[in-house]
Amino acid sequence: MKKLRNSQGEAQLTDEFLAFQNHYGFNVQVCNPRSGHEKGNVERKVGYIRYNFFSVPPIIKDFDDLTEAKVGR
Repeated sequence: MKKLRNSQGEAQLTDEFLAFQNHYGFNVQVCNPRSGHEKGNVERKVGYIRYNFFSVPPIIKDFDDLTEAKVGR
């Protein structure tokens, strides 16, 4: 970020970050500094996506493999 958001206007983002945003096609919601109530909601959403879409499901070949996986815990 070039400049933090204040009461007069929006934050100014760097050209590199804007190029990154345009490349991956996401919108930015800039949080206020020292405002934990805003950042917690974002972190919760990131955790939801990480745990539900990027975790690798276990691969079970047959019933014996399933039994070994449960006993190994």
